[in-house]
Amino acid sequence: TSLFSSKLEKFQSVVESCSRHCALDDVPLLMLSTAAVFAPGKFSYSEQDDCEPTDVLSRFYMKLEAHVQKAQSKHLILRTSWLYSSDTDNFLANVVNGASSNALISFNSAGKGCPTSVNDVARVLLAVLLQLDSGAEAWGCYHYASSDAAIGFQFVEAIVAQASQYDANIDARNLRFEHNDNPDAEYYFEPVVLNCQKLLNTFGIHQKPWRALLSDVVKEYFEREAAQ
Repeated sequence: TSLFSSKLEKFQSVVESCSRHCALDDVPLLMLSTAAVFAPGKFSYSEQDDCEPTDVLSRFYMKLEAHVQKAQSKHLILRTSWLYSSDTDNFLANVVNGASSNALISFNSAGKGCPTSVNDVARVLLAVLLQLDSGAEAWGCYHYASSDAAIGFQFVEAIVAQASQYDANIDARNLRFEHNDNPDAEYYFEPVVLNCQKLLNTFGIHQKPWRALLSDVVKEYFEREAAQ
């Protein structure tokens, strides 16, 4: 759509402007990228694996990664996947809203990925930045996602189970879903598992299991809804 294209163009403009100024002032540049640069197929993808972008968005991110790598030698690209948060308009919020209204939740129930809390990514970024600020010279591309890969249904079921504590309209026993190889955007996730060993070896940052983080994010979601 034109709106989607407009958002990509604005994001590209921001990245190009940042990389240009960073290069001029010798300032390190950090960019968040996505696991979608890999085509599903392998069990686990490392930073050394060839990227195989398959759609407009993945090709867009590959283009930006290449631009950042060329524009500033002091760069760090962090690829992550299946992000969720307590904010609206993301996979978690869409599942909660669908379950609450007894709507049919259509997603790729067979695809396997790593649900990753935005809060967890913030933890990783802070740890990386602190080490870089202390003089670490570890530029390049890294992967981070929460541990314990899950199929789509496992994550949806876990969200509904947690949300049922806060919304009387939600009952895991009444979950209505269908498998869809090509789900709508609100239920799409990258069916790609990222290997995060390089981040651990370089910065000593361990993955956290997504199940251990989910309850706090669901609680935060309902607290935010109640406050509005």
